[in-house]
Amino acid sequence: MKFNPRFIFLFLTTGCFLVTFLGSESGKKSIRLFEFLRFENGIRPVSFHPESDTIRDKDSGRLLDSAADCKPCHKVVYGNWNRSRHKVAHTNEIYRSSFSQEPMQWCENCHSPLRSSLDQTPFKPEEGISCNVCHVRQGKILSSKDPNPSRKKYHEYILIESFGTEELCASCHQFNFPTWLSLKDHISPFEYSNLNMQDTVNEWRHSGFANESNCIDCHLAPSTNNTHSFRGGHSISELKKSLELEAEYVGPRTIEVRIISLGIGHSYPTGDLFRALRLKVYSESGKFREEFILRKLYRNATKEEKEKSNEPRILESDTRIPAPSGNRNSAQKEFFFEASDRPKKLKLELWIDYLNDTEKIFSHLKRKETLKKISSETIRIRGRENFTEKDTG
Repeated sequence: MKFNPRFIFLFLTTGCFLVTFLGSESGKKSIRLFEFLRFENGIRPVSFHPESDTIRDKDSGRLLDSAADCKPCHKVVYGNWNRSRHKVAHTNEIYRSSFSQEPMQWCENCHSPLRSSLDQTPFKPEEGISCNVCHVRQGKILSSKDPNPSRKKYHEYILIESFGTEELCASCHQFNFPTWLSLKDHISPFEYSNLNMQDTVNEWRHSGFANESNCIDCHLAPSTNNTHSFRGGHSISELKKSLELEAEYVGPRTIEVRIISLGIGHSYPTGDLFRALRLKVYSESGKFREEFILRKLYRNATKEEKEKSNEPRILESDTRIPAPSGNRNSAQKEFFFEASDRPKKLKLELWIDYLNDTEKIFSHLKRKETLKKISSETIRIRGRENFTEKDTG
């Protein structure tokens, strides 16, 4: 079979043009976003000039360098943020305890990202992830769209389309473990390994939610009274509404307990690798029976493993609720246990645990500060009538 040379030339040049065009366009949003944000997934802090980056009062010229300066015009946003985990990203006791055990600048670069370009000191770390961190650069407000296109504006804006997408969240919620050498030798350039540490954005990208909504829709909740509240793993009331429990006999003495996530667009628990969901199973009278732990469980890599992969840890198991698949709004995780007494009901408790076992040994925090009860309920076990005591299997 012979090919027309003109056709081959046209095909190749058109293909090259499309690759170049699509590559530059798809990368353009990311390049512009990170050009202004100056985030590098924690590799370096964000260089922030206290004067030229900060916005000013339009009339007096006074620097508006604190989140509190935004409050007069943005009362709802400020109030929600002021009660959020973003506000205490750098000051909350759980982070401070973890950081005291492993004090790495790499952690600080996300928990207090801004560093003064004048003297390299942290810029308002007491405000954690503040208005300045996400919205302010070059004396202007960063936004995905013009908030009032037909009105005279108080601020100047830099419009970046991808600012309103998951790319912004990925700055601090999608990254791998540092390489072993990066942790061992602080002189060497900081590099990431191939092992995921926080994989929340990728979990969402591979879920059924990716075609309908993104991080912003659920966690930022724009255009609602909850906007900028950043609800998440510390919102016990939200977790109570988002997690359901079921129990069913799958054999004469075998009970399946299911934890179902509702409207959670990623695996759960996600984010912090220390976080775990604990399901405690009791008899109806309150006698303890079983405990199941949902988490990503890591162990320290051996010397040989570090030299081979340069990864500081090894993932041993992942028992979390997966992200919803297809067009589903829910997902589930099942656990099984034997009950020779064939109970009709069980008491089930869900707890969120914010520290791993090693941290608990060295942490000064009390158990009630790091372990929170989500729910406690006594439920009927379905399907008992399908089996008799004489059945086997």
